Amino acid sequence: LREDAHAALAARRRAILGAPGVHVFLCTCNDSVHHRALLGPLADSVRALPGVTGTTILNAACQEAGGRTIAAGLLAGGHGRILLAACLCCPLEILCGSCTHQRARAKGFLFSEQGIPLQLVETVNLRDEVLNQRELDSAAALRLGRRALAVGVARAVSGAGYFENS
Repeated sequence: LREDAHAALAARRRAILGAPGVHVFLCTCNDSVHHRALLGPLADSVRALPGVTGTTILNAACQEAGGRTIAAGLLAGGHGRILLAACLCCPLEILCGSCTHQRARAKGFLFSEQGIPLQLVETVNLRDEVLNQRELDSAAALRLGRRALAVGVARAVSGAGYFENS
């Protein structure tokens, strides 16, 4: 049964042409984050990082339209990898105790329905680690958000050619 499930998932995975660079998606979590006003400045600052080809602020990565938006550039060959800055902790197929219904839906839309290979996605839990931290003032949240995004971009850029040779 497990082998059948893995074979079915592999069949759904799409071949991605892959352009160089990383596209960063920042999720507003349905406009529910405390530091919502920081998403624009964070998008502006991450756009200047080496290897970043663009940024998109989207409403909800856990909704079908969000998954399609994220997948569209990869499927069209517009970018080689993505960094999703939302509430996701990881892009793994497994669902651990930290996965909420929204996180599981986001993974389902992106990886199962759209067929995006896991290795093309990096994630940063920007919502829980930065944007919903009410005790942080805006300046501190902006610094922390920039640092989290820079680390995520570095991971995405460093993994860009890894799977091509395996």
